[in-house]
Amino acid sequence: LLQISRKENGFHLLTKSGELFSEKVVVATGGMTYPQTGSTGDGYAFARSLGHKVTETGTALAPVIVKDHKMASLSGISFAESVVSLHRGMKKLAEKSGDLLITHTGLSGPVILDISRFIRKGDTIRASFVKGMSEAEMDALLLSRFRESGTRQVRKVLSVFGLPERLVDKILELAKIAHDQTGAQLSKESRLLLVEYLTGFPFVASRLGGVEEAMVTRGGVALEEVSSRTMESRLVSGLYFIGEVLDIDGDTGGYNLQAAFSTAALAARAVHYSSPG
Repeated sequence: LLQISRKENGFHLLTKSGELFSEKVVVATGGMTYPQTGSTGDGYAFARSLGHKVTETGTALAPVIVKDHKMASLSGISFAESVVSLHRGMKKLAEKSGDLLITHTGLSGPVILDISRFIRKGDTIRASFVKGMSEAEMDALLLSRFRESGTRQVRKVLSVFGLPERLVDKILELAKIAHDQTGAQLSKESRLLLVEYLTGFPFVASRLGGVEEAMVTRGGVALEEVSSRTMESRLVSGLYFIGEVLDIDGDTGGYNLQAAFSTAALAARAVHYSSPG
């Protein structure tokens, strides 16, 4: 399909193999991700040509590639129920919890996929490696442990958290804490940096995974211009939009498939009952 244009009694469709006329048109072209399935973003051009607004589109449910990836050597290590927060400047934009995976280029896993719709280049993603502990709680716990046994090495104290040894070594390296350094030798500045790295290690987003990697597209045909009962355009009679071409995207877990199925069912019912005979 190359073009859709509105005519008095319906729509003129120009295709590679010829021209067609239809009283009704359902745009079910998908988004712009997974282009091997044919969803290359054509639906957005069709919508604009017929007067519809298309909100900013981008990849979602995608891994994130980070700038100056300091933990690339830890690729393959995962963390259950990590708390991940997204920051832009001084503002926290979102926070989610779920399984986190470190990759050779950045971060992935369900928690990253779910928060990816909000991520933009230059944003800071803070990821916890210690389940269910805030900065204040971690700092208080470390202070208590160091006071109890100041001669014990910091790395031995951290072993109680069940963290992968490679991660502990990397965090100590980045915090410039020697492997044989004891709790009593640790400065306040080093302790606070250690706390930060354990409860909210900062990764700077370079970009999201591209259209070949992302599971869905964020953005699309503006929802206020489409009836939520019938999926018919509020601007052009007989024109319907369903699925990912719309400005709809959800978390992992089948929500995007459900949105596609549900909007398709609504449009099919509306087309059927509005057709002659």
